Amino acid sequence: MNMDSKENLGRRTLYLSQFKAVLNQIKWYYYKPLNEILLCPYSVTTSEDRKSVTVTIRGLNPKFHIKAPQIATHFQLCLGIGTISDYDASHPSKTYMRNTGINTDRGKEVHSEWIAINNPLINEISLTAALPDNFVLTDSYTVVRSFGLLFGQMTYQVDEIKRERGSIDFLGAV
Repeated sequence: MNMDSKENLGRRTLYLSQFKAVLNQIKWYYYKPLNEILLCPYSVTTSEDRKSVTVTIRGLNPKFHIKAPQIATHFQLCLGIGTISDYDASHPSKTYMRNTGINTDRGKEVHSEWIAINNPLINEISLTAALPDNFVLTDSYTVVRSFGLLFGQMTYQVDEIKRERGSIDFLGAV
């Protein structure tokens, strides 16, 4: 609050790049936390340049490690990476504007194939999401990563079950 200059009356800068821990306090899931639905440990690796994230699950047995809704026949793993810039909030106009003035945030989401819930043991499954190679990541960006799963039901194809016990885990801001 006291970091802004006196000349910016009615404006407040949101320094997400300096206070990343604030993002860890948000409830990121809809129905239940991911660790109550996916009962298998996974590892998270972020590249040194913060531009990619990989999630690896070893020894996943869907019958025992996935708490699926009764109507679900399949599930899909999802991994996302994105950037958030520092913002200036203006009280009179109730608007938010990037303090760089340029809309340069990026994001990428990847999905696994649909996997049957009655599938046998999967030795290893790995997903990698990355920001574009040409994206210039500066200190005013916060990189956020998330991992989750969706449930689907097989008819003649797998259709996602909307708002039904899928969940997400915020992997932190770097």
